[in-house]
Amino acid sequence: MQNHPNPFHHSNKSLLSRAREDHLTCSICLCKNGVAIVDPELDEPWVLTLKCTNDISHPNWSTCLFCGYRCRARYKDVRSLKNHKLSHKRKGGPRSNLLRVSEDQTSEWDTHEQHYESNNNGHILFSENIPSEVKMNFSNDPSNAFFLHEYTNNTGWKSIVAKSFLGHEVPPTLVSDEDAILGQHFVRLVMLMTREQRGIFGSFLSCYTKKLLSQDSYQHNVDFSLMASPAKIRSTVFKGATAVLQNLPIPPVTLVSDYSYASLNEIVADFMAHGYYYEEIPVIHDSDGEGVTRTLCTSRVVRKVRERALGRHKAEENQLPLVVLFMMEWSDSFEPLVTKQNRASIWIKTITISPPHEKMIGSSHNTYPLSIGPKSSSRIEMERMYCEELRSFKEGEFKQFYDGRNKRMCAVHLELIASIQDQPERRSENNIALGNQTFSSRWGYSIDSKNLVPKIIPCETCKQILLLGKMESEEVLTNCAECAAWDFDSHKNRVEVLKGNIPKNYPKSLGSDFITYASTTKISFAYLQGAIKNSHECVTNGTWTKTQAMCYLKTKGLNQAACDSIVENATNCYALRNIESTSRIEIIAAHNRQKNKNPERYRVWEPPPSWNRGLEMWQHVEAIMHLIFHGIQKSSLKKVEEWAARKGTQKSLREYSVDESVCMAMRNR
Repeated sequence: MQNHPNPFHHSNKSLLSRAREDHLTCSICLCKNGVAIVDPELDEPWVLTLKCTNDISHPNWSTCLFCGYRCRARYKDVRSLKNHKLSHKRKGGPRSNLLRVSEDQTSEWDTHEQHYESNNNGHILFSENIPSEVKMNFSNDPSNAFFLHEYTNNTGWKSIVAKSFLGHEVPPTLVSDEDAILGQHFVRLVMLMTREQRGIFGSFLSCYTKKLLSQDSYQHNVDFSLMASPAKIRSTVFKGATAVLQNLPIPPVTLVSDYSYASLNEIVADFMAHGYYYEEIPVIHDSDGEGVTRTLCTSRVVRKVRERALGRHKAEENQLPLVVLFMMEWSDSFEPLVTKQNRASIWIKTITISPPHEKMIGSSHNTYPLSIGPKSSSRIEMERMYCEELRSFKEGEFKQFYDGRNKRMCAVHLELIASIQDQPERRSENNIALGNQTFSSRWGYSIDSKNLVPKIIPCETCKQILLLGKMESEEVLTNCAECAAWDFDSHKNRVEVLKGNIPKNYPKSLGSDFITYASTTKISFAYLQGAIKNSHECVTNGTWTKTQAMCYLKTKGLNQAACDSIVENATNCYALRNIESTSRIEIIAAHNRQKNKNPERYRVWEPPPSWNRGLEMWQHVEAIMHLIFHGIQKSSLKKVEEWAARKGTQKSLREYSVDESVCMAMRNR
């Protein structure tokens, strides 16, 4: 018999380690205090029958001490218990060490750690000796269990090995260091194998184990042996509640629309709990050479992140130690290797948190996949969720995370400093027209480049200054009245040089403004939002036509999809405003139905979430590998041949190139 009728009493500690915790509460009133243990409905040692004393109308129920968390349902009558008993026979029956422990019995591990409990997913957790200031706030149980063991006894991986290889009843402290390392290597090896290879590997282990059993072997606290059958390998490593891959401390992945998404909160929690190395932002004074940027952490952008974090930490009077992190994101589309054609059908986004500057350290632990899904689907909902999580890291109350490196709680401030994408990716994400359009050839600028090409290219005088690198003559470049010398910034002289003709259908009320400024504008997301609001109001009021609004928006560098949506929303508002004064009730009702069904089409067009992540357009940078030799392959080859001719090796270079081309052709056959 148990020491106390309530199963949650501390005297029933051994009971809690074998029964499913959510089966010990009343399913109707969800109470714990009113639950009492009664005589079992079926006379079997594995049956635990309970009743609710808060309300006698609530029926009694039973649970199985042998199956524990594997029992999905409660047993409400004797018939269901007898059916469950048949499953025990198929499994070989309950083992003796899982039967109820009497009052005068003690477990064989009572002399070791006496603070193990099991949560409703079967993870062995420590229920005592946990400091109240440390809170594992992961949303998934494997991470909570792993880092709780890691914090208490540095037995994170041992807990996974104990659960997956040895069963729940073995405490992690009894697993030796050698067995924990062996289990890690085994899982990593099996993950690289195909199904057929795992079968061969299992047969090999079976033969090898038989050979080892005939010899003297090392003896540890518990008997650890690798499984030999393919089915056992699969259940231990891949599938099943106790499988290693199901219990790894990794951020959980959810499905947002058509995209898998790992929460930024969970990623930061995992990064901090593992204690991975991150680049700390140094304190730089004016005397240290503020103008020289030697590492990413010494850049002005990152130092501003630190200043904002310190100001926020001081204003909030937070007592926890502050950790300041910066982050970069990268996204692109790609094609899996299994397809024959390159259709770029898959899209992925990754984030890198405070990567180390030293090349020897590496940044693989600092990079996490954030989202992956089909390229053709809409990412608006996923991006909004990502944007909200980013904002929560730099506004409001500090987020608290467990710091695995220092084994304490800390307050984290995180900001995004750059988005790395290629030209099509960053233009598509921000609704900017491609580079072959009239007003968007250069990223971050709105200029009629096609009609102003002769003035953009440097004249002979400015060309010589640029080629010779005479920076002392920079004033000559600025004051040149013939060309802009690739400088699009709106200096006074540049405005005069880069004057353009008014495009056809451009709003006449803005014509003079366009000649002076709009043709050489350095655009920003705030500037674009103002242009969108202005065009929406003018179309709604009837000041501009749809054609004029479309022409105005294209001069700002927006792509066709964004221009169509902006003008369509403004036209809907214009139509709804005019028909409200008519007496055509059926037309008004039709518009109201359309407005209720799609309210976003009857207001100012909402820009993409990437405009509101705290980044300016110049922080959307292109990967350097896309800039190397991009568009200059022919010129580069000519320069290489000229260099080879001067060195007297042009003939050898051509022969080597031909041989390499033949080899590549043979490999591709």
